[in-house]
This record gives sequence, C-alpha cells and structure tokens, in this order.
Amino acid sequence: MAAPTPTVPIIRRDTDRDLLRQAPKHGRLELRSATLGNVKIKFLLAAGLLVCIGLSLYYADLLKAAFTVNPIPKSPESIARGKSIFERDCVVCHGAGGHGDGVAAASLPARPKDLSKLAPPPIFPDGVIAYRIANGKNLMPAWKTMLSDNDRWDLINFIRSLAVSSTK
Repeated sequence: MAAPTPTVPIIRRDTDRDLLRQAPKHGRLELRSATLGNVKIKFLLAAGLLVCIGLSLYYADLLKAAFTVNPIPKSPESIARGKSIFERDCVVCHGAGGHGDGVAAASLPARPKDLSKLAPPPIFPDGVIAYRIANGKNLMPAWKTMLSDNDRWDLINFIRSLAVSSTK
C-alpha cells in the first residue's frame, strides 16, 4: 500500500499565490494577507459601531423627540393660545406671518427660519419642533424655562396653522 500523499491546495490565480506563503519550519501554507484583511475589517466595523453608539447617545433627546406626538389636539382654542404666545415671544424675530421677517431679524447675523414653510409630519415631526423651541439652536434661544409643555404644544399648533394659511 502506498503512503498517503499530503494534500496541496490548488492555486488558481496569481492573486492566490500572493496570499499564500510557505511556512519554513512546518511546510504548511498560511493565509497571511487574508488574515490581516479580516483584522482590518473587524477594526473598521468596531470603529463604525462606536461612532454610531456615540452619535445616538449625543442625539438621544432629539431622536426621542422625533417620535413624540403632540398631545394637545389641534383646535381653534389651542391655535388661539399659541397665537398669543407667538405674538408675545416670537414675532420680534419670526414676524407676524412667521416668515422670518421680524423687526429684530435685520440685526441678526442669520435670518430666522420661515415657519410657514415647515414640512409636515412625518418629514418634520412636531416633537422635533418642540425640542427646538425648548432647547434652542444656533441663534434661537431656549424657551424650556419660559414656556410650559402645554404652551409649547399650543405654539406648535399655531405654527402648523401658519403653513396651512400661507397655502390658501
């Protein structure tokens, strides 16, 4: 009976030869570059995962706000309450129609947002607007301590009515 011959992998392409090298002591073939590539891929995946986790922690409140639904029904009374809040606190920068043309807008480095052109939910959810009113952004001051939650939701109902009235 003949002695079994060791199996040798079939090398099909030149690139396969580049990946394989002969181990000098044991006569085994090793996959050197492929292992290094796997380590690089695992490192990149781990780094990407850490970045995603970090961003989700940083923006956790905003992400939560994106799924928050306005608890105050859109009624004429709510819109009227929101209008009085808007006239008291927002007209100076955003203007009477919410177009960003208030008297203080001219002295600001950037024009305030045109509130009559806010995209409707689900593109721009009410919860995100409530978050921006409460926490501010860029030149917009935070109103968390000045307005109650119900005041903010009434204000959002009024702001949404601006978009409807500007299309008529």
